[in-house]
Amino acid sequence: MTAASLDDALREATATLRASGVEYPAREARLLAELVVGRDDPRTLSSAEGRHLATLVARRARREPFAQIAGVREFWSLDFEVTMDTLIPRPDSETLIECCLDRFGRRPPARILDLGTGSGCLIVTLLVTWTGSSGIGVDVSERTCAVAARNVLRHGVGDRAWIVCGDWAGALDSTFDLVVANPPYVPGHDLAGLDPEVALHEPRLAIDGGVDGYACYRRIVPRLPTLLSRHGMAVIEHGPDQRDGLSGLASDHGLDVAGTADDLGGRHRVLFLAHREPWRKSLESADGLVTVR
Repeated sequence: MTAASLDDALREATATLRASGVEYPAREARLLAELVVGRDDPRTLSSAEGRHLATLVARRARREPFAQIAGVREFWSLDFEVTMDTLIPRPDSETLIECCLDRFGRRPPARILDLGTGSGCLIVTLLVTWTGSSGIGVDVSERTCAVAARNVLRHGVGDRAWIVCGDWAGALDSTFDLVVANPPYVPGHDLAGLDPEVALHEPRLAIDGGVDGYACYRRIVPRLPTLLSRHGMAVIEHGPDQRDGLSGLASDHGLDVAGTADDLGGRHRVLFLAHREPWRKSLESADGLVTVR
């Protein structure tokens, strides 16, 4: 392959991506080109650069997520390594971070637990924000844990964060002031209808919530009473239609719904769970805390 005009390469890439169903083909073609040549916008591509771009375009045309191709995804203004072994951080999950910051205000939790940590975006973001806190991220996949551990080091919180490979909280006997979780919650029968980027390329283990979407919640919620400190709080992400079901499950295990939150699209997204009674007194007496909806 000889040197080629960047404009010609972008037109060809755009046509290929459009034909494959990518939603914003021209924008993604440009972003893929930036992975090859940076943002200097040269007038021509060398033959090696042209081959590299063609390879990336072919991957994206197979609906491989751009974040996996780039190897990184921004979350809460931080860059996180992502691979085929990790769920790609979503803007919806930034709602969970906002909820944690609102709930604890100027009194950050001392100990944080992130169940199903994936890329580590939740635990890392919280520890970057709360420099006096420490935390544990748990995931069942060893390869996923390796990615999370690298993200811990990437953001300089390695002295306050530990990544543990395990089946939810099965190996833990400590209590925590804050438990966060974004478990798989897509019902199994809905998986085939997801975008190809998700259905074909993201780890099924991080998406499949079982027959009704509640399989992982049934593993997590019963453990929360022993994981939460007396005034501790669990902040749990859920699907838009799962608020009532998850609330009922929590009640069955002696937990109160201490608040709820919607995402930026107005969809039900986050549930706050706590021991019965203590959380009410905590909210009433903690100066500066923001009462959740």
